[in-house]
Amino acid sequence: MSGTYPGRVALTVDNLSLEFRTRAGVVPALDRVQFEVRRGETVGVVGEQGAGKSVTACAVMGLLGAAAWMTHGRIVFGGVDVTRATEPVMQKLRGSEIAMLVQNPRSALNPMRPIGWQIEEVLLHHVSVTRRMVRRQVLKAMARVQIPDAERLYRAYPYELSEELCQRVLMAMALSAQPTLLIADNPTAGFDITAQAAIMDLIKTISLGRDMATLLFTHDLALAAAYCDRMVIMYAGQVVEQAPTAVLLKAPRHPYTAKLIGATLAGLTSWMEIGTIPGHAPDLRGALPPCRFAARCDRRLTTCNTEPLPYTAIEVNHDVACWNPL
Repeated sequence: MSGTYPGRVALTVDNLSLEFRTRAGVVPALDRVQFEVRRGETVGVVGEQGAGKSVTACAVMGLLGAAAWMTHGRIVFGGVDVTRATEPVMQKLRGSEIAMLVQNPRSALNPMRPIGWQIEEVLLHHVSVTRRMVRRQVLKAMARVQIPDAERLYRAYPYELSEELCQRVLMAMALSAQPTLLIADNPTAGFDITAQAAIMDLIKTISLGRDMATLLFTHDLALAAAYCDRMVIMYAGQVVEQAPTAVLLKAPRHPYTAKLIGATLAGLTSWMEIGTIPGHAPDLRGALPPCRFAARCDRRLTTCNTEPLPYTAIEVNHDVACWNPL
């Protein structure tokens, strides 16, 4: 990646290629994915369904199953190559140094336990706190993520809470150990616009206040545009472009990025301006050209189907993977 940003690098994903080896065949899910995230920075990884966002998030967390094989590259966090780390090492990193928020937060909570108890267990496991003091710390953690009426909700069960409050509970758990990196995988999917804004405002405020790196995976370009300092655009397992958010929205250089922006209200002023992207994403189980967007691209060249994609610095901090950029 070209250029530099303020803040120390928290996470580097370096030319990562990953495939799933299944009975149905080999699925090359990620192809030379690369980006980095710095302390105090929010980076949005944006793409439609099947782009490889959740696979990348799980790879960073070391939560991929036995069918996943890293064929190239590495993921470096705090000097540790996550792709080669043992499970005991990853268990120490998860929760204490790397935290994660998921979509469908209610399903991530134990339905049989009060939420106060669940936050307690995280604190006792990852933070130096005694049983005697833990309740007070739980209430502080709930207050930090703006859970109202914490004394009463301490004894509430997940089914008694809204999806937004369940996500706030997960945030209290995730942030209790003051992690260096927060991974948010579609954390507001299915929320109404008010709840979505409340959660994202809170994530951004905490990220800046704690100098925490935040990696937001989302299909919502407008959401990423509102909250991310930089954006990484993914398509069918490939990073096609990355740049500061303002630059990307104003002057996209990859044809897919331009079409993606044109298919949303990000940067547009009217619903009438919204376009579509003809075609569909490729089946990763089939034969794939070097550029996985080639079949849908009106700027494709012969080399797009025959030669490895060049990853080029168009300008400082603006990289694109394309033979014929805009």
